[in-house]
Amino acid sequence: ADSTGARDIWTGAALSQSAGTFGEGILIGIIDSGIDLDNPSFAAVGPVDGYVHTNPFGEGQYVGLGDPNHPDFDASLVFNSKVVGAYDFTDDTVFNDTAFADHGTSVAGIAAGNFVNVTIPGTTTTTEISGVAPHANIISYDVCDSNDGCSNVAIVAAVDQASINGVDVINMSIGGPTQSPWSGVMAQAMWKAHEAGIFVAVSAGNEGPGAETLSAPADAPWVTAVAAGRVGEETQVR
Repeated sequence: ADSTGARDIWTGAALSQSAGTFGEGILIGIIDSGIDLDNPSFAAVGPVDGYVHTNPFGEGQYVGLGDPNHPDFDASLVFNSKVVGAYDFTDDTVFNDTAFADHGTSVAGIAAGNFVNVTIPGTTTTTEISGVAPHANIISYDVCDSNDGCSNVAIVAAVDQASINGVDVINMSIGGPTQSPWSGVMAQAMWKAHEAGIFVAVSAGNEGPGAETLSAPADAPWVTAVAAGRVGEETQVR
């Protein structure tokens, strides 16, 4: 989170008045490959700071796979006041994060993971990490199946569902070849979300820094495209 400048917002150093809220009260829709519900980054109580999350739908009320009235309700999944629901738009029979080596869990952690202490692989060094908005709530939308396929149909359905759920932010780290955003399926879905007042953040892609390497829907003017760049030994978001 330091590389994004989030810490200066949390402390108030980057604000004209009070300190930031660590994302408290913000509901983020993660459109990706699912999420590991057992990961401490998504615990109801922050493992390091002890922050107790509040469910925006009410205590014990969940959406999608966590709602007993939903046709795809799965009683085996344990949600909490941090991760308040999930939807599966794939053909997989079980909701889990198996595509792209737990990509969805990683993306959700970067966006809104709790403060946790981790040991750096290959060392005995322990450090504190978190997402940009560690006190935010999450709904997971699984659009990538166990064969690493992420269909446009699933993505559009997820964006529409996220709008229905009333998320404040959509975070999607999936993209395709550059194309006109006025005809691209994903970009048009994001336009509808933008019109609904949702802040949409998408990945810029992995093909830069050459010309015309920004992926879709990151090439649409109504989304915020995020790319990682390395400056010296520090990774920064541009």
